[in-house]
Amino acid sequence: MPKGSVMLYLGSLLHGGGANKTQNARMGVILEYCSGWLRPQENHCLAVPKEIVRNLPVRLMELLGYSVAAPFVGYVDGRDPKNVFFFPDNKIKSRF
Repeated sequence: MPKGSVMLYLGSLLHGGGANKTQNARMGVILEYCSGWLRPQENHCLAVPKEIVRNLPVRLMELLGYSVAAPFVGYVDGRDPKNVFFFPDNKIKSRF
């Protein structure tokens, strides 16, 4: 695929990468979104440093997993994870 291309596929697709016949590293990025009650393939809450997450918009924090899925999946000690880690005084409300 040419540089800058995007490929969309269903999760049921069987796929594999061809051999890298260059001297350069080949990088691939997979962004996956799934229902809040499913465990993601990569734990973004641990993969992205808190110092970076702290400066992101709230909606992006939620997409990384700092959120609660209805009715009550994802809480930390009964609280929204954004409040526990980033807004302990301001109490950003959960969307649910």
